[in-house]
Amino acid sequence: MPERLPAASTDAHAALARAGLRATPPRLAIWQVLHDANDEPDAVNVLRRAQSLEPRTSLGTVYRFLRELEWHGLACSRPVPHERSR
Repeated sequence: MPERLPAASTDAHAALARAGLRATPPRLAIWQVLHDANDEPDAVNVLRRAQSLEPRTSLGTVYRFLRELEWHGLACSRPVPHERSR
């Protein structure tokens, strides 16, 4: 059974609202994964972790949301030679 997503923090809702982004369950799961990560996960790893919190999360949502977070300055990516960006 998927792990339940803890109540999203006010910070996540506020940051997304300031950026003009909706706080959907998949987006909150992705946000939680990024917040809790002790490493630099690529999009596929973010997807796997987010799906344990919100099974309806798709790879397309991960890519779009990561791009939006980066565009709004809430996240950044780092290219890794011969691997997926992190």
